[in-house]
Amino acid sequence: MAIFVRSSSTASTGNPTVVTKPAGTTAGDLLVAAHFTDVFGNTAGMTGASGFTQAGTTYSGSGSCFGKVWQRAADGSEGSSFSFGNPDTTVVVMLAIGGHDTSTPINVLPTWSQGGPNQTSHIAPSVTPSVADGLLVCGFAATGASASYTPPGGMTEQGDAFAGFAFASLATEILVGGSGAATGTRTATCSIGGANDYTTLSLVIAPAAATAASLPLRRSRLGALVQM
Repeated sequence: MAIFVRSSSTASTGNPTVVTKPAGTTAGDLLVAAHFTDVFGNTAGMTGASGFTQAGTTYSGSGSCFGKVWQRAADGSEGSSFSFGNPDTTVVVMLAIGGHDTSTPINVLPTWSQGGPNQTSHIAPSVTPSVADGLLVCGFAATGASASYTPPGGMTEQGDAFAGFAFASLATEILVGGSGAATGTRTATCSIGGANDYTTLSLVIAPAAATAASLPLRRSRLGALVQM
């Protein structure tokens, strides 16, 4: 089965920021939450919901949104919503992902980048997965007046919200091939030109490995069916 996004959910502000479990989440799905907080908060107050662990490093650039990524496997006991610590205006976008590698789901940990103010083109960094056919996830966030994003070409927007000062979006793309090849940057368009410095991220979720049962059969010289 190819990797896919089952559904997504988004929440903003509130203390804590309470995110509804993505619709249709099934036991075994990977839940991934991108968590952005404006620069008047702090990274210590950005805490994960129960059962979630942080993936990779915290982003705490000067003048741009702070960022963290959280993950957990859905097992049916997680409840219907999740509370994330919120030190200031915050956006959390959560994905429920199926068809992923359950042993090492994140192939490329969050890679962060920052850009200057007054830009409408917000650029997520290029990353290099070591697996083929993974799921590229890119996040975009900034602060300023009410704003939104148009996702990069070829990507599907999974959530976009304004939190009173911070705004953020998450977009995904299923890569075709791509093992050992750089993804290239992805550029989202911000709806205002007067935003402050922006924060972006890129990560890759690995697809489930092919199993012997899924491989084609052919007949050997002796007429027996063998796995290819």
